[in-house]
Amino acid sequence: MIKPGLASVSFRKKSPKEIITLTKKAGLTAIEWAGDAHVPEGNVSLAAEIRDMTISAGIEVSSYGSYYCIGSGKDIRPYLETAATLGGKTMRIWAGNRPSASLTVAERETLVAEAKKISDVAQKYNMTLSLECHSCSLTDCLESQLAFLNEVDKGNFLTYWQALLEVPRDKQMHTLKAVYDTQKLTNIHVYFHDENRNRITLRDGESYWRERLGFLSASGFDGYALIEFVKDDKEENFLDDAMILTNLIKSREEKTQ
Repeated sequence: MIKPGLASVSFRKKSPKEIITLTKKAGLTAIEWAGDAHVPEGNVSLAAEIRDMTISAGIEVSSYGSYYCIGSGKDIRPYLETAATLGGKTMRIWAGNRPSASLTVAERETLVAEAKKISDVAQKYNMTLSLECHSCSLTDCLESQLAFLNEVDKGNFLTYWQALLEVPRDKQMHTLKAVYDTQKLTNIHVYFHDENRNRITLRDGESYWRERLGFLSASGFDGYALIEFVKDDKEENFLDDAMILTNLIKSREEKTQ
């Protein structure tokens, strides 16, 4: 079953307590805690505090939205310790910080080797690593994303999906299906933009998301759909987005029962 949630990075300036209160008010069931805004890597005492606050409110920790970047040379263990303390099973990471087409074969092989290594480390924490689907990285196009997953070939090295703005809207459904078919899809980030890349509401993109959530529901997807960007960063827009998301999920789940 698809589980609706919020990526806390959507509201960088709000405190964890405010995030939890807003998530509960919206009727969402999970939070992806952001490493750059709310739970810095290595601060395990804060991670434990936020975990307890989240669980006490009846909300799940879907994942740790870390900003660990493959190729950065950083030690991944503080990130994993934080993720494990938060209590989720998934840590989001970034697949480098350069366009995939700009990498040489040797540079790509170096990133693959590191990805294999950190996957083995993550396994010791009982943690899966999930790639952020983003521009200027190895997930900036479908072909590179799928190739990278195949090259690493680790059971706990997985991926998110989101609609890349560089990909024409009529091609985005194809990318979702292709990523889902890898059986490596963990969560999706949910938002909607107009043709000029301005954030707009999910109400404006209701038919778009009905199709995508319908496909995932019919396919038996059992992950989180996390609202990530909100028009004008306003609470009222978020609450309306949350209502649209939960209604779409509920209607699709009822049709598959």
